[in-house]
Amino acid sequence: MSTEPIAPNTAFLTVAPQFTVPDVVAAASYYKDVLGFETRGFFGEPPVFAMVGRGAVEFFFNQSPGMVGQARERAAVGYDAYIHVTGVDQLFAELAGRGARVIEGPASRAYGMRELVVEDCHGLRIAFGEDTGMRMEALRKQFQLPPLVPPEGVAVRHLRGATEYRGTRERLVGSGMVQAEWLPIERQPGLRTRATLRARDGGRDVFARRLDDGRYCVLVIHTQRERAAHDRLAFELFLRRLLKKAR
Repeated sequence: MSTEPIAPNTAFLTVAPQFTVPDVVAAASYYKDVLGFETRGFFGEPPVFAMVGRGAVEFFFNQSPGMVGQARERAAVGYDAYIHVTGVDQLFAELAGRGARVIEGPASRAYGMRELVVEDCHGLRIAFGEDTGMRMEALRKQFQLPPLVPPEGVAVRHLRGATEYRGTRERLVGSGMVQAEWLPIERQPGLRTRATLRARDGGRDVFARRLDDGRYCVLVIHTQRERAAHDRLAFELFLRRLLKKAR
């Protein structure tokens, strides 16, 4: 079976879960007052459909009064929605201060995510997860994969607060280190080849430009949590060297 996308020029942008609840007005008010969302629309008089959003995340609500008192079926450790965020500990402080019902967390998982779980006024469980920067390493250990080594043709430089990748489009994308969406579009032969793109990925800033020789330079800025982890590691290494000299 081919792994090529059927519509290569189609991009998936965002997803908006749609939930059926007994009262869409109550749901929208809860998400606004407790979870920090904004109300983005009501439909019907009285309202039978509502939209709320925070950043690029949106939830839609349909109304079905007959659901009052009905228990929701869900796996014991399941969620109704999972939202990828940055700053999950700050989010916990915000939501707890607003009176949110916190079910669990913030808790660090073995798979490299730090998660917070809340339950809304209609029993929906929403998880907020932040990539701690150890996620891929945790997965590699879980599946006993060898360390990730840059393939031939890809140059990697670890800078303070960022990682730089250089190579051709085919090498970078094929390595799995760089997403195709990060790269500027190809230019026609004979036209100016230098182009710059800025993208965002999971809270990271990504800067990419096409060099005059046809290769690409991609700079991925580390998140605040990744920078803090790097600084802690550097300080620990410094202390070890210092103690070794003192012996």
